[in-house]
Amino acid sequence: NECMYDSSIIFVKGLLAETNEVVIISNQDRDKYGRLLAYIILPDGRDVGELLIKEGLATYYRDDNYDKKDLYKSLEETAQTSSLGIWDTNLCPNSVSAPATDEVKEITSSPWWKLFLDFIKQIYNALGL
Repeated sequence: NECMYDSSIIFVKGLLAETNEVVIISNQDRDKYGRLLAYIILPDGRDVGELLIKEGLATYYRDDNYDKKDLYKSLEETAQTSSLGIWDTNLCPNSVSAPATDEVKEITSSPWWKLFLDFIKQIYNALGL
């Protein structure tokens, strides 16, 4: 029942419909909940997480440090400023804006990032990794 959940699923399915292969980049790091941290890269070099955040269909993961954290944060700020996706109060009137800084100490993970990580897990399982 999260705002833009269906749109996020359709968006990712659309990206994956374009190809039958993806590259998963991970150094096997896990977040504080034990979930694998990884990037999904399409054959043309596009990062699925980056595309989701840029379109306002996901928020960046705040808890850990990772290579693309600053980029993802900047893309989220741009999407928020542009009122895209979950940041559009007409589409998501009950959405609460994510904190603008990392100063908030008690942030777990956004449902959008969990969706993305669950998606990665499904790909890993499908590949037998």
